[in-house]
Amino acid sequence: MMSDNLDGGRAEDVRNGVPRATLLGAGRLGSAVTRRCVADGWQMTVWNRTPGRTESLEGPGVTVASDPRAAVTGADVVVTAMTGGQALVDVLVDRGVLAAVPVGTALVDLSTVDVELSRYLARVAASHRVHYLRCAVGGTADDVEAGLGELFVSGSTHAVELADPLLGAVADTRHVVGEHDEARVVKLALNLMMAGATCLLSEVVVVAEASGVSRETLCQALDSSPIASTFLACKSQALVAQDYGPSYSAQQMRHDIEVVLDRGTALRIPMSLAVGSLAELDETCADGWGSDDCLSVVRLVQERAHRTVDKGKWKGGGAPG
Repeated sequence: MMSDNLDGGRAEDVRNGVPRATLLGAGRLGSAVTRRCVADGWQMTVWNRTPGRTESLEGPGVTVASDPRAAVTGADVVVTAMTGGQALVDVLVDRGVLAAVPVGTALVDLSTVDVELSRYLARVAASHRVHYLRCAVGGTADDVEAGLGELFVSGSTHAVELADPLLGAVADTRHVVGEHDEARVVKLALNLMMAGATCLLSEVVVVAEASGVSRETLCQALDSSPIASTFLACKSQALVAQDYGPSYSAQQMRHDIEVVLDRGTALRIPMSLAVGSLAELDETCADGWGSDDCLSVVRLVQERAHRTVDKGKWKGGGAPG
């Protein structure tokens, strides 16, 4: 049930010592964060620009709001998890949400945005006396929900202290990487590494299969080699199962690499591998696989090579749309 009459419930929770947080942006990551916090005893108020996405979160410990300004009133911590910098500015600045956040509250942003935009938001937050914490998630939303995610945070010592109880509910492992926008740079670096690994893995799989080596054999070799990683292990499992359900969609990865390239351009750093990864993701999305997992670059390579293209399936067992 949608409700914006939140103050009375918050007041009672404060008397009962229940920590309260507001989450703006209930996509895959935001939903995972919400469930982790509720399991840790937090009372969550959730708002999303597309209301239907909050339905799966309704229940004990979660209040769904229809207005973002009302949603942040009285929160101990506010968390944002938006897709893209423009969405973040629209909600926090254009809709006046930052002005409604209680003075002295920590704002934890999990979005992937450019450093310059992050600096702008830091100035706006400071003007409203809100403590702004940049937070990068190491791992997917599924990793976060399973308790396997890591957090890289940057901001003032006070902001880190204010937000740490909630961050501890989200992930056991947390790294403070600086006092400003260092976490943004770490996130961009992680995303670029994953994009490069995805594109290389896609080509390697198609070459191996065309040479008579099964993907199962190849993936076992990769998982026991010096280049093994949590990311490669996850993608290897998906490859063997031909599971293209999106843990990190091709469209989202494409957006994130554009942000990386914008940063490189601003610093006058040539990034040919990033450009190549973006081109692969552009074509993957153009072929209709943007909503599927980024691993769909495999299908693109198969298509170019005139080989049978994986049909794939959703994690739930149905065919992708």
